[in-house]
Amino acid sequence: MTVIEARQIAVNIIRLAELVARFQAKYGRNYVMSLDCTEDAYRLYEDILEQQATIAELLHPQALDIAYNRFGEWWTRHDVIDSAIVNEMAMDACNLVNRAGYMEENGQTESHTLLPIEKSIAGMLHPSARQMARERALTSLEAS
Repeated sequence: MTVIEARQIAVNIIRLAELVARFQAKYGRNYVMSLDCTEDAYRLYEDILEQQATIAELLHPQALDIAYNRFGEWWTRHDVIDSAIVNEMAMDACNLVNRAGYMEENGQTESHTLLPIEKSIAGMLHPSARQMARERALTSLEAS
């Protein structure tokens, strides 16, 4: 992974943080998605899930398969990712950029040392988002 790729992950996590903040400002932290939720709540929920899938697409495939759940399976307790989890994800992204930059500066090309950080980020993403990323990768591979 290059530092540019790591930076792209960080930028997408910051976008996720914005979406989650907007959702929580409008609907609260423990909002439950249901059939009678507003169209806006549903749209924001979908945007949040889509943003997580975008992040997942940028991670190493092995990170998606062997994700590390540092904070447990938040999706069993909440419908929408919590801003505290996204903040932890952002700290991991900063660490990823830091290490990728260090490695790049020293001419190291083996990105397997970044895999634990990528697994940690993957573990904070909703499993549906990780699956969406896998399916897109498969579709892209089949198309080429």
